[in-house]
Amino acid sequence: SHPVWGLASGGEVKGWLKETFPQLPVDEVISDEEAESFAQLDGGAFPAPCYSPEQQLLLPGAAVALVGDSCHAFPPDIGQGVNSALNDVRLFAAALDAARNASASPHGPKEMLEAALPAYGRAAKKEAEA
Repeated sequence: SHPVWGLASGGEVKGWLKETFPQLPVDEVISDEEAESFAQLDGGAFPAPCYSPEQQLLLPGAAVALVGDSCHAFPPDIGQGVNSALNDVRLFAAALDAARNASASPHGPKEMLEAALPAYGRAAKKEAEA
């Protein structure tokens, strides 16, 4: 369970935010009333992220691949969505470049995806398990 759910007062909430996000002007953007209201919530727990080793899908007969967040749902409450998506783009672009450069003969889009997906999966696995 995340420590934020153990904060019992508005003062604790603001203190935690100031310590965790020192770059934010916490007192300017969060009123004492809002912090107290948050502290009184009956919070839950953040779901544990999990790695799915085959988190990719090549649509049969098409040069379309679904990878990363386009293949699965994950609650948007951890704040890693855009960062993770940008990293997926970087990893997949590198895998596509490697697939294109690996052969002297030109690849069609489907063949490039078929070659790039396993490499992307290996690279994403390293990141996910880090």
